Amino acid sequence: MPYQFGVKSLKITQKPYLVLLLAAVIVIFGSGVYYAKSQDKSGVQLTSGGGAGSQASEVNTAPGEKTITVHVAGQVTKPGVYEFSQGTRINEAVNKAVPLPDADLHSLNLAEVLKDGQRIVVPSIIKDNTSLNTTQSNAGNTGASQGKVNINMASQQELETLPGIGPALAQRIISYREQKGSFKTIEEIQDVSGIGIKKFEAIQDLISVY
Repeated sequence: MPYQFGVKSLKITQKPYLVLLLAAVIVIFGSGVYYAKSQDKSGVQLTSGGGAGSQASEVNTAPGEKTITVHVAGQVTKPGVYEFSQGTRINEAVNKAVPLPDADLHSLNLAEVLKDGQRIVVPSIIKDNTSLNTTQSNAGNTGASQGKVNINMASQQELETLPGIGPALAQRIISYREQKGSFKTIEEIQDVSGIGIKKFEAIQDLISVY
């Protein structure tokens, strides 16, 4: 009987420990499940942020880095609004918009740092050449030919730059060519009333008919 009593006593005293052990297992298991759920939830949030991440990678920006927005227009294949990281140069913005073959890149300061809200207009080299030709043509029409005054094209003000040619005489030269046509030689200017041999000798090296 004493032996049996001892066994029962041992079983009775072991029950609290079993309960504590079972409780510890439940706590550990529950903690593991909670940790797994929190990790899974964190993973979902990172995935949902993929759109912003792809946009950041497109403009080559690091996480948390500030971006600027610029507008690229003119002679480019893809005009529009672009985002870049701070410190980006105009060269990169133009390349992003893909310049056309006639883009005049030399007219831009490609090394300039972009500013937020900046508008970059890429001009056309063809337009510039046309303007240059027009300017040169207009310069020819003003009567200047190799530093000489073209008496067939010169304005009254330009004729008055010649020695001995005042407003009245300049107007006579213009009226003469309007009535009788262009001068074929510089000597014909002597047919204009008021221009004699001495006046012609004073201006003959300064005038031309083409």
